[in-house]
Amino acid sequence: MKEMDVDRKEISGIPIVGILTSELDLVGSVEKLWPERLARVRCSMNPFPFNMSAYYEKEMGRGLLRTWLAFENQVGQDELVRFKHRAVALENEFVKPGAGRRINIDPGLVTLHSLLLTTHKNCGHRIYLGDGVFVEMTLIFQHQRFEPFSWTYPDYRLEGVIGFFSQLRNDLKKELKS
Repeated sequence: MKEMDVDRKEISGIPIVGILTSELDLVGSVEKLWPERLARVRCSMNPFPFNMSAYYEKEMGRGLLRTWLAFENQVGQDELVRFKHRAVALENEFVKPGAGRRINIDPGLVTLHSLLLTTHKNCGHRIYLGDGVFVEMTLIFQHQRFEPFSWTYPDYRLEGVIGFFSQLRNDLKKELKS
């Protein structure tokens, strides 16, 4: 059976990582240790208090801050599994002995059509990519803007956050035209 040709532009996007931590110096470490060809950060969002859920507090403590980094080079959706594994390896590098993670790193991809996030947790709206990694469409681009779903995490529903991803989509659109 012949493999179908896929337009790389249709499946590529701007790689991002969502970061939760109370130690902002670890964000710089993620920048430095992310895969070399993506190591240049194109932009980041100003950190803000993460108070939408207590889910991570038991493991990571209180005073968590949320931020996102967006990387310079476009990548294909087929690289998401590798990025998720790299994120977990980085999280493990910063574990305190006898304690939990100090940082949570969730990679994703801003495409022309959606914001995709990776996870190791299965759920009805997630698709298995392989090697223990699932992907979910967190935001969809329709009606000239990103729209959340019922399952979209509260911090991804904030107007400023949607604006951040919208700007990345606009950048991607310009890059793909040139």
